Amino acid sequence: MAGDTKYLFVAAFFLYFISTTKASNELQKKYISDTNAICNDNTRATFYIGHQSRQKWIVFFESGGFCASLEDCNERYRNQNSTIFMTSNGYPDKVTGKDLLSASKDENPTFSNYTHVLVPYCSSDLWLGLKTNPKKPFHFVDGSSEDNFSFRGQTIFRSVFLDLLQQYNLSDAEELILAGSSAGGIGVLNHAQWVLNHVIKSRGLNTKLFTIVDSGWFIDFQGSLNAQVNPEFLSFANISLFACTDFSHGHTCCPSASCMISRGYYPSSVPLLLVSSMFDAFMLRSVFETLQNEGKTAEDNYGDFLSVVNMYGGEVNGSITSTENQASNVSVFVPACFQHVYLVTTSLWEEDGVLPASFEISVGSAIFR
Repeated sequence: MAGDTKYLFVAAFFLYFISTTKASNELQKKYISDTNAICNDNTRATFYIGHQSRQKWIVFFESGGFCASLEDCNERYRNQNSTIFMTSNGYPDKVTGKDLLSASKDENPTFSNYTHVLVPYCSSDLWLGLKTNPKKPFHFVDGSSEDNFSFRGQTIFRSVFLDLLQQYNLSDAEELILAGSSAGGIGVLNHAQWVLNHVIKSRGLNTKLFTIVDSGWFIDFQGSLNAQVNPEFLSFANISLFACTDFSHGHTCCPSASCMISRGYYPSSVPLLLVSSMFDAFMLRSVFETLQNEGKTAEDNYGDFLSVVNMYGGEVNGSITSTENQASNVSVFVPACFQHVYLVTTSLWEEDGVLPASFEISVGSAIFR
């Protein structure tokens, strides 16, 4: 009988160990306290948190594109693959952390013991907007010029830190890493100075700030950046950050890492790691569309497409080299790949997750994944 009890105890302990080990890799959903922190459809924005350490934190802001016009926003909402990027409806109560947000030392040896925070993207505004749509409750009106949505990305971004300070002991942090992919990377670049000033310095915290930006190196190749992040977008999303009103480089500064760094909007005292493809598929898409609008196809005009890819890679290389020479706080990793976004940080992106399992950028008969 005593032996049986011993084995039952060992079995119970083993099961408890397994369950707690698994739970440590889970991030729990929380609603942001600020009632102005809302998604496009006025649902409350959320974040996920997995506690590991009071001293070390990593906060990751998701990607998901944006809409450049009212018509584009309405099409984004109608498309079942992108509606999820405009609402918090349908998000699960918990997710499993991966990559930078994994608690596994094998998968994430550097940051596995950090407290992990994931902020889903639901504002379609590059984390920059300050507009609240007065239509409540939300009711979608299908029309190309209908103004249906709120854009509160800036509020969501900053409100997360206020909640982490007030409810989750972020003030104990000795190290804080801001990270983001694509649109999330743009958010990180634009709000790093605010975090430094209003989260750390104004509270007298002894916290070192670092940033990681994945696939956030956008250049104005053949006017593509200026065409997408245009004054109309800045206006209807009510984006008023000073960097976004700076057109000294021929385009708005806020989506351009090189402009943000060279113009001093990104703090020179904060180390920045940039990971981006030499031939970013997202940016090349608009360039290829221009060639197709001229009646050219990849099959019949292979040389033209290859030439523009080479020119784009050359300009990316030149802009990164120039920035590295100017800024000692910037480190870069630029593989020669046709890829956009390297970090998939949670189970939200798995086959049975709520987000599309893979983004496909289709250009003619070519598909980039």
